[in-house]
Amino acid sequence: MSAASSKPTDEELETIHFNSVVAAFEQYRSYSLSANSRRLKDFYTLPTAHQKLLNGLGWRNKIDLVDEKIEANAKFLKSIVDYPQIFEDD
Repeated sequence: MSAASSKPTDEELETIHFNSVVAAFEQYRSYSLSANSRRLKDFYTLPTAHQKLLNGLGWRNKIDLVDEKIEANAKFLKSIVDYPQIFEDD
């Protein structure tokens, strides 16, 4: 914060926001995989007949596909986090 004021400057607010976005990108993979894992865990609490019905509709394959897409998205987000200077003003 600037010395003359207790309010953060626009630049300080922008830095805080940028750091928040970077942190979200860094946490994306673990959070998303955890959420998808919860879906699978919930699936296994269903009665066997319901599990079979959902498997017949391809549900389990979709869960696996979601994991693959999460990994691809996480790789992309990591490439952004690894080079944050692309967002700097020249």
